[in-house]
Amino acid sequence: MGEQLAELKLLSCTAGGATFAVASADITNAAATSAVLAQWQAAALANIQAGPSAVSSPFKLLGASTEPAAVMVKAQGKRPDGVPTNSQTVYFAQGSRVFQVVIYAEKIAPEAAQTFFSSLKLE
Repeated sequence: MGEQLAELKLLSCTAGGATFAVASADITNAAATSAVLAQWQAAALANIQAGPSAVSSPFKLLGASTEPAAVMVKAQGKRPDGVPTNSQTVYFAQGSRVFQVVIYAEKIAPEAAQTFFSSLKLE
C-alpha cells in the first residue's frame, strides 16, 4: 500500500451479475492514509482502464475518519477480458485502517448499490 507494508483483507461475493467486495488494511500510520487511499484509487481506476469520466463525490459514513474524508468514485471501464464494466467504490479510513468498498457490474442496479453502501457501519 504505497510505501506502507500491510496485510490486505478482502471479502467478496457475486450476486445478480455484480461483484461486491470489501477490502481493508491496517497501514499502522494514520498520517499516510490520504496518500495510500489516493494511490489505491488510482490503481483501481487504472485496473479497469477507466477513462476521464470517473466522478468522485463526498460520502457520509459515521465513524470514518474526517481526514481524509470518505469519497465515492463512480467509473466506467473494461474488465481484463474487454467486457465493459461499471464500478461504484467508496474509499475511507478509520485511524490507520484504510478501506475500499466496491461494486463491479456491467450495469449496477441502483437499489443494490443503495442497499450495499447504506449498510456500511463502523464501530
